[in-house]
Amino acid sequence: MRFDRLRHFVDPLDVERVLAIGEQDPVAAASHRLLAVVGDEHGVEPLRVGKLLHDRLGADIIYTRDMDGRITSINEAGARFFGRPAFDLIGKSLSSLVGEEAARRDIAEIRKLKSFEPVRFIHSLTNAFGELRYLEGIITVERDPQGQSLGVRGVVRDVTDRTRAELALQKQNQEYRVLF
Repeated sequence: MRFDRLRHFVDPLDVERVLAIGEQDPVAAASHRLLAVVGDEHGVEPLRVGKLLHDRLGADIIYTRDMDGRITSINEAGARFFGRPAFDLIGKSLSSLVGEEAARRDIAEIRKLKSFEPVRFIHSLTNAFGELRYLEGIITVERDPQGQSLGVRGVVRDVTDRTRAELALQKQNQEYRVLF
């Protein structure tokens, strides 16, 4: 059932009460209860808790594309990153979003894949605000029962802060080695 996942986040009795009341949407009702409980415990309004959760959980870009690199779906986080409505990105080529060279390389690498294993990557891209961001992603190829490639699913996370910290540490280590 849809609400089974909530048992990990909400007191099981709350879920049972929601179901006993006969709510139309037990997932939404339990989610609202979760927001109220978290808000009460931390002195924050439930709507503010919901926004914080959405901002944090909604930060990953989730998209699908066909094997030729045309975007077939993208979530709101992706739309925010590119500064365009999600519906405007559907049907766009990967090259129009990430550049010709990066798109050509990505499409070629995916076409060569024979395994069902996910592929990890880190790319640097400029977002809608002109900021260089480091993005770490994992993509999988969707296949039909005969193993033919149908499309690509991807989840991408902004790792700019972590990457900049790692680069600064590397630079500091190099400077330290020069001194000693």
